[in-house]
Amino acid sequence: MLPAGRPSSRALYLQVRDALAGRIATGEWRSGSAIPNEVDLAREIGVSSGTVRKALQLLDAQRLITRRPGHGTFVN
Repeated sequence: MLPAGRPSSRALYLQVRDALAGRIATGEWRSGSAIPNEVDLAREIGVSSGTVRKALQLLDAQRLITRRPGHGTFVN
């Protein structure tokens, strides 16, 4: 899911944020749908759950997603 090949000088959480935002932009994750939890995303992408958490916090701040404790994370 992250770009393969040459290592990027950008922070990993920013790369993860961009990859997740790309899923929203392409319609893989549609408005109102739940996205996988942090642990599942981290396993799929191959990064730590803390990195995914930070990326999701940025997406939440950008209002691309809504996080509901105890319910999940949803696409706006």
